[in-house]
Amino acid sequence: MPPDDRWLFYQTALTGASRRAWVDRWPATAPGAWVDWGAAYGALSVEVAQQRGCAVYAVDWAPARLDAAARWSGRVPHRGLVLWTAGDVMAYRPPEPVVGMSARFLLQHLPDPAGALAHWASVLAQGGCLMVEDVDDGWTVEHPEPPAAWTTVVRALGELQRTRGGDRHIGRRLPQLLTEAGFALTSTDVAIEGAWVSPEAFALSRRMERLRLDGERDALLSGGHLTAGEWEAGVAARAAASGSVFMTAGTLRIEAHKRAGA
Repeated sequence: MPPDDRWLFYQTALTGASRRAWVDRWPATAPGAWVDWGAAYGALSVEVAQQRGCAVYAVDWAPARLDAAARWSGRVPHRGLVLWTAGDVMAYRPPEPVVGMSARFLLQHLPDPAGALAHWASVLAQGGCLMVEDVDDGWTVEHPEPPAAWTTVVRALGELQRTRGGDRHIGRRLPQLLTEAGFALTSTDVAIEGAWVSPEAFALSRRMERLRLDGERDALLSGGHLTAGEWEAGVAARAAASGSVFMTAGTLRIEAHKRAGA
């Protein structure tokens, strides 16, 4: 995989247990296809196929990700059929009726999440379900607090995402966006996970953060979000952090259904 995408692979692996526990609680649906929007390396797509035994259209804009996902998924026995589909989440339409959809950590990156949800509602069968999860950095806590120099880097990353039309606080907006797009909310769950993290596990978290940031370094500097000195100071301060840490991370998980007449 591309070096600047490794953080995404590791994030997918490290959140696997939580993700699978969520999928196990999803409601039953009528016979029909499923769409996993923003499938990336396909873990969720394969897990949906495993659970439901249906056709899952794994839609992502990056063919290289889908090619890698297709190779890896061949090692995992599962029911159903995963159709690796390079496409635009704002426009793609499967060739058969769709009774369920999922999107995980995707809407935060889209310049027009309302438009995406409206399109998804137009694709979904009447009464079909959408399972969506996304972040809200307002629920992120770290104690002892991270070094100020590192906080400067993290804030710059959020600013960069905003310039691309993204939103690291989209979790709190999801109920309104879904309702306006023609969905009825069935359940809303604020999933906050907290842990007293050992130095060894904290070091793993720092490595994943660094992989993500390394892929964005040039954009952060060229866009004026950080100076080279601020980058070096932040990275050095984070690397020097030691000891155990209490950390929380929060996401919003919503089950929604297409409203009659929408």
